[in-house]
Amino acid sequence: MRIVNVFLLCIAFWLAAAASFSGYIGKYGFLEATPRAGIEVMLNGHAFKPFVYRQFAPIIARIVTVNTPRSIRDGIVSRVQPTYGYSMLAGNHSNKEKLQYIIIYYLNFFLLFCSLFILRSILLGFQCSYITSILAPILVVLCIPYVQTVAGYFYDNIELFFMSLAFLSAFRGKYILLLCLIIPATLNKESFLFFLPTLYPIIRHTFCIKKSIYILSIGMFLSGITNLIVKKIYVTNAGGLIEYHLWDNIVAYSKYSFYFLKETTYSVISPAGFSIVYIVIVVTLFTQIWGKLAENLKQHILIVTCINLPLFFLFCGPGELRNLSFFYVSMTLLVGAVIDDKSAYKSV
Repeated sequence: MRIVNVFLLCIAFWLAAAASFSGYIGKYGFLEATPRAGIEVMLNGHAFKPFVYRQFAPIIARIVTVNTPRSIRDGIVSRVQPTYGYSMLAGNHSNKEKLQYIIIYYLNFFLLFCSLFILRSILLGFQCSYITSILAPILVVLCIPYVQTVAGYFYDNIELFFMSLAFLSAFRGKYILLLCLIIPATLNKESFLFFLPTLYPIIRHTFCIKKSIYILSIGMFLSGITNLIVKKIYVTNAGGLIEYHLWDNIVAYSKYSFYFLKETTYSVISPAGFSIVYIVIVVTLFTQIWGKLAENLKQHILIVTCINLPLFFLFCGPGELRNLSFFYVSMTLLVGAVIDDKSAYKSV
């Protein structure tokens, strides 16, 4: 790519990431002053279980803050004051706490920005056109605030980064990189353990059955051990290991009105939760392009469906579409396939 092309690509992805991140922050912020899962209790380790397990960003914020000289810390906070516009933090926080907030804020945005480049590489690997490889990730990322219904958390956007990079690593046969992602991705959200099996058809595209199973087994072992250690550290925190919502979901989804809820996204009233609008869009995508997808991608989507949907209905609150995040990468590929309308996907 020419330098000017790279520059324009960076601008397009920056604007898309900024818009998406603004849409999310405008709806929920970082749930400041929320006792169960707000930014303050996440940083000090007093959040309720299972939220407190999502420690990837807080760990980075604490490490950087501790190793930043006080003069530099105060200088950063004075120039990037969280309370100037985008933060709901109270004004009585120390500069140390404010710097941690700033670090998480911009880490969240930066990894969302990087996710666009990773998704683009995945699309190009699946023989998408150059334009589609740019447009499809932008469309999906801009849709993220719409699926962040009921609640949204700072680790949601980071989760997209880890899942996208894991998928790309599996697709390219970079199993060492994939294994290196396991611990930080699990620290970001423990559900990454369940995302790993969905990568089997992608890994199998490069490696034999034995090696594919071997790689996944090591990855799931690392993720499981990481999960157990984190749970052990925060065993005394309030809350439970998991939250059961099956009955809540049965009641909610049995109501006609639940499919016509509304909320404000990007400062405009829009459908919320399991809206009939979203259902129609997803069904249309699948019916239009399913037959043109590569076999390993079809298998990935089927495994995602078999794992993510039961987890969603058992442990997620009614309408929390963000918890169908295992579909993010495959939905990007579906959007790209619809835009290109190519049968070339079959040969990947």
